[in-house]
Amino acid sequence: MPANWEEIKDDYKKARDCLWGPKHGNWGRDERNGYYYMWKAYHEAYEAEEKHPLWYGRILAMMASENRYKENPYFILHRYVEPALEQFRLCNDETRQPSQKEVGIIQDMYDDLTYSFSWRESDNYQYEKMVGFIENNQALGDFYFHDSKVISFRHDMNSAELVLSLDGTTVTFGFYGVSSVSVEGVDPEITYLSDFYCYPVRLNSSMLYFDVEFYKIYCRTIKVLSVVQSM
Repeated sequence: MPANWEEIKDDYKKARDCLWGPKHGNWGRDERNGYYYMWKAYHEAYEAEEKHPLWYGRILAMMASENRYKENPYFILHRYVEPALEQFRLCNDETRQPSQKEVGIIQDMYDDLTYSFSWRESDNYQYEKMVGFIENNQALGDFYFHDSKVISFRHDMNSAELVLSLDGTTVTFGFYGVSSVSVEGVDPEITYLSDFYCYPVRLNSSMLYFDVEFYKIYCRTIKVLSVVQSM
């Protein structure tokens, strides 16, 4: 049965009104209905044998925007962002063209994600570059983030402090100019870290992104505050 693109478009517009409606008057973001119509439009458009490039691209762009910080970035890039750009490229005068703003938003997301992945190549050179964004990193010596254990973590509106321990070495890191902190629910008594990333959020940006698996921090400055060796 051919896809009913008029119905799919209507579901997308309902989702858009619920999630991205006018930010004035009595409008309030309605995620319950917004996500229902968004996912309904996405699944029907995805299953459609014949795609409508403009509207499928718009649906994919909405999926990318709404799920960017909820799903794995790799999936966001390959499930939504790249296909959205491809659909927009297929648009012509007959199907109508997306606006420059629509294309620009999804292109910026593509650039941000591919830039982020470029820092996640696993090699010693990348590791040294990422550690280099931490002030006083020379004091770390042989300390390594992988397999270190979280001793404590605290933060307020503008700063944070993370204490890690590895093989008798305890390091305190300070974070300043903090704009965002995300902490996953973990048991510090049994949890060890396996991942470490630290890089500017965008090319030539002064804002840093620090990620040690369960703790993700956006800030302007990271410092090694102390290094203590146990006797």
